Amino acid sequence: MVAFKDKVEVFKNLNLENSNFDDSKTHQFLMKPVSNLLNSYAKAYNKMYGRRGSLFIDYVKRIRIEDENYLLNTFRYIHQNPVNHGFVKEIEDWKYSSYSGYLNLEKFSLVNRNFMMTFFDSQKNFIEFHKIEFNSEFNQTR
Repeated sequence: MVAFKDKVEVFKNLNLENSNFDDSKTHQFLMKPVSNLLNSYAKAYNKMYGRRGSLFIDYVKRIRIEDENYLLNTFRYIHQNPVNHGFVKEIEDWKYSSYSGYLNLEKFSLVNRNFMMTFFDSQKNFIEFHKIEFNSEFNQTR
């Protein structure tokens, strides 16, 4: 999961703008629903298939992105992932991606697209950026 909203905006949307959360408490607060979702899914799956034990190999890995180049490389990686794994031939063919929402900013979306679009001069620039091959070595240093 990738969130491009800052802490202030998220807390404002949750009517918690006056809360005094430090970074550790904020992280716990925001990740608890994700943890609950994954645990519930694993329990239901195990019950359905008569199995026990963990369903997921490892915990959800979270990395704070503070570098602009790393953010852009991660953004491209997320959109290119379905193509790189052979699910589709073109990025725009993956119906579960936010990519098409960035091509049509008038279309309703839960994703705050305006922030990421500030990194591109035009929609053409955005499309060309996504044609550049993902640099996995860059992300391995994180």
